[in-house]
Amino acid sequence: AVVSTQSTGEHHTVVLTNTGAVFTWGDGNYGQLGHGNCNQQIVPRQVSELMGVQIEMIGAGDNHTIAKSGGEHARLWGWGSCASGQLGIGRVMHCIQTPNQFQDIWSEAELHLGDVYCGGDETFLRLSKQERSLAPGVRASNISEERFFSTLEDLAQLDDPTQLINLLTQTMGTVSNINSLFICPFKHINLSLTSGIEMSSLRKVMSQLKKVKHTTYHKAMSDLLKDKIIPNLPRDIITTEQLRVYCILPEFFPLSYPTDFVPQFSAAILDLPEQALRTLSSWFANYEVSYFEALISVFKKSVYKSLVNRFHDLTKNNNRLRNIDKCLKVLALLNDINASHEIVPYNSFYIHELTDQLDLEEDYRNWIEDREVVFCKYPFVFTSGAKAKLLTIDANQQMMKTVQSIAVNQFLTQGEININPFLELTVRRDNLIGDTLGQLQMYETRPYLLKKPLKVIFKGEEGYDAGGVKKELFLLLMKELLSPCYGMFIVDPESRFLWFSEYSFEHTNNYHLIGVLCGLAIYNSTIVDINFPPALYKKLLKKSVTLNDFAKLYPGRADSLRQLLAYNEPDFEEVMCLCFSVTRDLFGQVEEVDLIENGSETPVTLENRLHTSMLTLIIILIPP
Repeated sequence: AVVSTQSTGEHHTVVLTNTGAVFTWGDGNYGQLGHGNCNQQIVPRQVSELMGVQIEMIGAGDNHTIAKSGGEHARLWGWGSCASGQLGIGRVMHCIQTPNQFQDIWSEAELHLGDVYCGGDETFLRLSKQERSLAPGVRASNISEERFFSTLEDLAQLDDPTQLINLLTQTMGTVSNINSLFICPFKHINLSLTSGIEMSSLRKVMSQLKKVKHTTYHKAMSDLLKDKIIPNLPRDIITTEQLRVYCILPEFFPLSYPTDFVPQFSAAILDLPEQALRTLSSWFANYEVSYFEALISVFKKSVYKSLVNRFHDLTKNNNRLRNIDKCLKVLALLNDINASHEIVPYNSFYIHELTDQLDLEEDYRNWIEDREVVFCKYPFVFTSGAKAKLLTIDANQQMMKTVQSIAVNQFLTQGEININPFLELTVRRDNLIGDTLGQLQMYETRPYLLKKPLKVIFKGEEGYDAGGVKKELFLLLMKELLSPCYGMFIVDPESRFLWFSEYSFEHTNNYHLIGVLCGLAIYNSTIVDINFPPALYKKLLKKSVTLNDFAKLYPGRADSLRQLLAYNEPDFEEVMCLCFSVTRDLFGQVEEVDLIENGSETPVTLENRLHTSMLTLIIILIPP
């Protein structure tokens, strides 16, 4: 790039390159450099907020800067000092440190923006009534959004899509053009949280384009995305603004044939630097739920269609499997975002067709052998039924290996094979818990024996355990262990979830044995009805527990904590009348427990209330 235009203020310089990029340096006391601060810049630095926008004219006043994109229907940005109103925002301010878009009052007056000039503390615009027609080859920056939408609406009604295809190719044929069409006007944006995309404008375009049903049009959209846009997506991200196109493109995928390029788009996302990927993840998390659902759907459909098509062309199987894996990796990224922000239900990631289209046993074997592309690496896409099948497959494999391993070891040490292929539990109905837990304790030194198939015998009763006896044992055991008589668990009357009793007299080993029983039941394909809350499973997975998890277990207490955190008035202490202690019910007696030393004498204030909430969560959600 070479410098095409330059302008100098009192203590700063701005230049424009032939590619439309804007660079500034010098004194930044009034934010006139546009870098989001008031620092001095001793070498030229690109104004990142304008990346992706084709600037064609610049100007510098004493302490402010102006930039214009396109022609007479272009946009105008200003930044720096606004002490005299020179940035056209309708009020005076000390400074604006990043480019701020001027309000487009000239279009309302049916005037068109021409040249721009800067004085000391003034900005001058040349306006005219002349209007240029939309000619072939015109750039997106030459068309106002209002005119673009109007033209788009007219062309979408035509039977022949040729003119519509030409318009889209001209206005959205490059990454920078796509970015420039959908930027939020008149707003200062925290780019760590949001992309600055005007979703209403994007949806307005989509509502028109979805009306078009021509095959030629859909093919043209696919070709545009596959050949011109996605191959040129920025990978080496210099500024955050370059990421906007990654949020815009998925909205256009339903208009085309996404299996042709969604894997390519997935690869571009996965190639992004770590910091850029974190920013993009933050943007995805802060969009509305419908956007996040549509984003998930794009990659799920690509996985499914690629999976179906692999049976039609076996010569391309390896490439198709790699494409599937790219999409699954992006789905894993979205699943991690969802796990942190709880945007949609976890079953939104289920690909229901996998149960019919995928050989689960083969995929399981590939996973065990650590093959490159397997669905078992991404369990969140499996339905509950598919996961149950996989657990059964895994259990059968482990049972067979365990019995074979024991037999080989016995033959090598004793010269013969004489083993019981089953894990036998012989119990009396009048002492179910004692007999079961006592026999399970014998396997603590040899836990691998628990991986043999389970066989249950009720003492004094005849019968063969074909599965029904096992189910009966687990049902009776859980009913007795979870009853209030043992005092190991409590049931919240509101949520009906089970949680650990804070005052159980049972040894902690019994909790471990209950865990073993649950594992045995699942391992032997037996459903156990234990209503634990999601918080327990998150703790088993070593994931942090949030207030939302607490609310599912104790809705009433969570509401109280939310009210505590939401009240911000200065009379907080007088209204709340709280201290660092909680009350607990101990066998009908109310007991007060300090959360900190001398907690009952320490008031909860606006400053320390978050500490109180966290302590309450920690004490209640940590099992004894």
